[in-house]
Amino acid sequence: MSTLDDYQKIAYSIHACDPGRDPINAKKYLEFSAKLIERLIAEGRDKTFDKCLEKIELLGKQVNVLSEKLTDFGETISRLAELLDETEKVSAKKEKIKMTCYGAHKHVRLSDDQYKKLIADFGEKKTAEYIRKVDEYVQLKGKPYKDYNLAIRKFLREDGARSDDMGSFVDKIMENAMNCTPKQEPERR
Repeated sequence: MSTLDDYQKIAYSIHACDPGRDPINAKKYLEFSAKLIERLIAEGRDKTFDKCLEKIELLGKQVNVLSEKLTDFGETISRLAELLDETEKVSAKKEKIKMTCYGAHKHVRLSDDQYKKLIADFGEKKTAEYIRKVDEYVQLKGKPYKDYNLAIRKFLREDGARSDDMGSFVDKIMENAMNCTPKQEPERR
């Protein structure tokens, strides 16, 4: 191998190992340059390559610094991804349970499913009455409930309300009876 070929290989390796251009392969080119220089030193050409060694050492330090920065950057990206996942989970939970406020003072918070279940269990009239009672109680006392569905059910149970399908059925019959006008029988002579 001629000295010119050796210089060209070293020059190419040093140019290729610039961390700014190719941080991934920079280490590979550095190792190649170091091996080539070691071989040339072993052959007795050490004086011609002193400057090349200095450049390779400097580039090696730059590659190490860049590698540390890439590691720090990777850790930062991982932490940001974790935080994003946590944020998405929290917002998904909040989106899942949409609460609607009921009552004149809007204190009673129920999901649509809870409200429908109360109506199915106790009828619309009883549900509206107890929503009003709980809403007024909270307005007067200033103490909100953690679970309004449970509070309404507790008050209904304590007052002896029926929690079966018959409750809403009876309410419907009574409502229909109140809205109907009785038939008038023809007068008898």
